[in-house]
Amino acid sequence: MEHMPDTYNDQILSLCRKGKKLQAIKLYREATGISVEDCKAYVESLVSRFGICSPGREKDKGKDHKK
Repeated sequence: MEHMPDTYNDQILSLCRKGKKLQAIKLYREATGISVEDCKAYVESLVSRFGICSPGREKDKGKDHKK
């Protein structure tokens, strides 16, 4: 993993919390120049590590989808 200033990680986490994972991947790629696949893996690891779920999924937690 490339070394990045904390401000980039903060921006990436903020984007993920807003459900903007694609923008987070793009930001990480611009900052590091590494492959899209590696950027996606990094962002996914942050999402997992910090327990971030997309805003739409949070609303669905605990709902019974049976009709």
